[in-house]
Amino acid sequence: MDGEMWINLLCMYVSAINNGTVPNIESAWTQICRNKAQQALALIVDQFEREVAELGTPVSQQEYEKSLHDAERTAIKDLHKELQIDAQFISEYTSKLKQHLAKRVKELVSLNHQNC
Repeated sequence: MDGEMWINLLCMYVSAINNGTVPNIESAWTQICRNKAQQALALIVDQFEREVAELGTPVSQQEYEKSLHDAERTAIKDLHKELQIDAQFISEYTSKLKQHLAKRVKELVSLNHQNC
């Protein structure tokens, strides 16, 4: 747990106490993990987009698709490194990343094909 996670946890506890309820440790931790996973997902998607921008277009379709799939594998591996918190979140956010990347790769391949 890093400093930001501790602060978020403390804020959730204080908010619960101020609202007259007993802090729920499990739900607070789940929310912290979900926030961390969402931040990691956004970071990895941005990293993927930067890598893709460096590829440039147009290039041969086969070469471009290979580069995109390499970037996609790297993004998934990087997400797993970032999400060393809970297997449930790794699975959930890997699925979200794969869905996003599949859609994005399809768009990029089509765009590259139009430019060739």
